[in-house]
Amino acid sequence: MKIFIPLKVIFFIFIFSFQWSSCKQTSLQDLYDEAMELHDEVMPRMGEIADLEKQALQIKFKLEKEEGEEAKQKLDKVKQLLADLDVADKGMWDWMKGFEDPREKDWTPQKKIDYFNIEIEKIRLVNTQIKTSIEDGNTIINNLK
Repeated sequence: MKIFIPLKVIFFIFIFSFQWSSCKQTSLQDLYDEAMELHDEVMPRMGEIADLEKQALQIKFKLEKEEGEEAKQKLDKVKQLLADLDVADKGMWDWMKGFEDPREKDWTPQKKIDYFNIEIEKIRLVNTQIKTSIEDGNTIINNLK
């Protein structure tokens, strides 16, 4: 008994399998793009962190020479700001140093997706830390000038 598979069925299977593999590639590309978009959104703002750190250090040195409870409270705020700016700065550099593009690695498709999802969450946290520390930094420094 011969098995006859119509040409339309073969064509459909071919198109479906091609689309399926394209979807996997597209989803990996989409995940990569999402990670890079989060990175690219705040990377240009790293200079703002450095500027705020410089201003905060100048204020810190000035406040360390002053006495009184008010100066101590202001100094505590500046020290916390410096710590927050440092966390945001190090977070970006650590993420960039540790990030690897898994698309070309010999991993299972699911491992690649899982890796991207973890990295997206990491860079989303860094993104938020950078924005928050800059916003808080500008507010604190403007209030202390």
